[in-house]
Amino acid sequence: MRTGKTRRTGIWAAVAAIGAVAIQFMPAGAVAPTGPSPATTNAVSLVASPVDNLGNGTAITYHVTTSGSTRLIGTITAHLCTHGLSGYGTSNFGYSGGQGTRCVYAPGIFTGGLSGADYESISLPYDGTATSSGSLTFHAGTGSVGWGNVTGQGPFTLQCDAAHQCDLVVQVNLSGDSVATTYFVQPLSFAADGSTTTGSSATTSTTPVTTATTAASTTTTTVSTTTTLASTTTSTTTTTLAATTTTGDVTSTSVSTTTTAPDSTSTTSTVPATITPLGSSTPSGGSGGSTLPFTGGSVRDVASAGLLFLSLGLFLLAQHHRRNEHWL
Repeated sequence: MRTGKTRRTGIWAAVAAIGAVAIQFMPAGAVAPTGPSPATTNAVSLVASPVDNLGNGTAITYHVTTSGSTRLIGTITAHLCTHGLSGYGTSNFGYSGGQGTRCVYAPGIFTGGLSGADYESISLPYDGTATSSGSLTFHAGTGSVGWGNVTGQGPFTLQCDAAHQCDLVVQVNLSGDSVATTYFVQPLSFAADGSTTTGSSATTSTTPVTTATTAASTTTTTVSTTTTLASTTTSTTTTTLAATTTTGDVTSTSVSTTTTAPDSTSTTSTVPATITPLGSSTPSGGSGGSTLPFTGGSVRDVASAGLLFLSLGLFLLAQHHRRNEHWL
C-alpha cells in the first residue's frame, strides 16, 4: 500500500515540475511600467499599448502626461534595453562608459538584430508648456543582437522572444518640478511566432485611458507576365522514285530525296536500293550455300535430299532382288 502511495506522490511531483517549466516559457501578460524614477513632485504618467503578445514590427504607441505645474521640456527619448532593471539614470541609459551596457547601441551592432525593431526613438523637443507628449511610436521586434558601446566596451547581448522579455525605457525631461529628468521602464513580452501585432496596454495612471489602434494598410502589387512562343517551321521532304532496272532475279531502284529547309535551301541525295523478288532469299556466305531460284533452298540441301532418295531406292531394289531369289 505504501508503495502505491509513494508511486502516486512521485507522479504528482513530476506533473508539478512539468507545469513549473511550462509556466516559465509561457508569454508574460501586460505589465504596468515602473516609474517615474526618480519620483517627481507632481504626478507624471506613461501609457503604452500594446506591450504584450508583440510581433516583428509591432508599433507600440505611448504618451507621457504631466500634472500641476510640471511640464514637458526638451526631448523624450526611448531606448530598447535588457529586461530587469528599474532604476535608470544618465549613465546606464546612455551608450558609453562602463555603465552604458544595457541599451542597444545601433551603430555598434556586430551580430544579429531584432526583426522590424527600433533601438532608439527621439521626439521633437517640447517648449516647457506642454502637459502631454501626444502619441509617440516605438517598434518591437524579436531575435537576438550583439553590440559594443561608444567607448568600446562589450560585447553585450540582448534577446527578445516568447521566452525573453525586453524593456522599453523612456527618458522624460521636465520643467516646473523638483526633478529635471525622470525614467519609466515598460516591460515588453512577445508572441511565440513573432507575428502577432496586437496586445494589451499598460499604464501607471489610475484614470481610464481609451486607446485607439489603427491597422496598417497593405498594398498588394500584381505582376503581369507575358510569354511569347517562338514560331516553328516544318521542312518539307519530297521523295522521287527513279526508273527501276531488273537484272535476272535482282531489281535495283535508285531513290532520289529532296529536303526543303526553312531557309528554302534544297538538298538532293541519291540512295541506291536493292529489291529482292518475292519467293527468293538473301544469299548467305559459305561453301555450297548459294540459293537456288524459286525453291528458296541451297545447293547443299538439294544434294542431301537426292542422296536420301538414292539410298532409299537402292534399299528397295535390294529387297526386291532378295524376294525374287527366295522364290527361285
